[in-house]
Amino acid sequence: YKNRMDIIKNSTHYTYDNYKSYFGYIPPGQEFDRFTQDLAKSLKKRFNPETKEYALADFYGENSEKIFEKIQNSTFGESVLAKEYESAVKKFAKMPELHFSWITGVWIPTGKLSKLGVHPDIGYQAGIKHKKMNYDLTMTFKFLNSPNEYYARRVSTGTSPELTNHFFGGHIGFDVGRDMYYRNGHELQLTAGIAFDGFDALREDKENNLESESTSSYNFSAGVGYRFYITNSFYLGVRAKYNFVDYSLNNVIDFTGNPVTVQFIIGTVNNVFRNDNLRALKYRLRR
Repeated sequence: YKNRMDIIKNSTHYTYDNYKSYFGYIPPGQEFDRFTQDLAKSLKKRFNPETKEYALADFYGENSEKIFEKIQNSTFGESVLAKEYESAVKKFAKMPELHFSWITGVWIPTGKLSKLGVHPDIGYQAGIKHKKMNYDLTMTFKFLNSPNEYYARRVSTGTSPELTNHFFGGHIGFDVGRDMYYRNGHELQLTAGIAFDGFDALREDKENNLESESTSSYNFSAGVGYRFYITNSFYLGVRAKYNFVDYSLNNVIDFTGNPVTVQFIIGTVNNVFRNDNLRALKYRLRR
């Protein structure tokens, strides 16, 4: 019935032409709907405005837009009508959504690793959001030469340590986030991750037949993230993570530290089927 009223309101009668069987082969806005509306208007007068009978008569009579807001009101919280509505909402709300985001930010080393300097950090995430949980594969790159020279060795050739300022790194891993707070488009998450991390320290030296050398490490991270949803599916966010690493594991360099990453994020979270149905039920999404 709500769909019938939407056709009348929006003058989209071609919808009926495409789905006649769905509408029982009864054209919207004609005798059947006029009879239904007149009957509902007369019945509405018999009931108290706080009753579900009044709400239903109002819906079928002249106010098909407000029924879902009324059902979500605590007045009808224990009614069969509200429970059926909640069941319909849960059916769609539990469906996962695809997530994709672009990341840009800075990689800030600490401890002895700070001699490498701060570096830009760019990349992307792809995964799913399911209820309050977020699961993502993350890939980022950090670049620009170090502002300070540091010693690194070519382990494979056993040569002496060399001074270098070369730096180009990568990070690939799996991140999990838990929504801890959500209201009016604001979302706060706790995050944790596990990854493979490293950077190139020495360039290839063709004249001396020396290959390039990289250092690598495990990466365990923990942090917090914030998202502001501009629409139900598009958001801007920021995330800060503390990374536990040890770049001295393969003896390319003799120092390490735990970097901090601060990242700015542009992302989308969407499941068209899920969100279209929740929107039709007038269920509050993120906005």
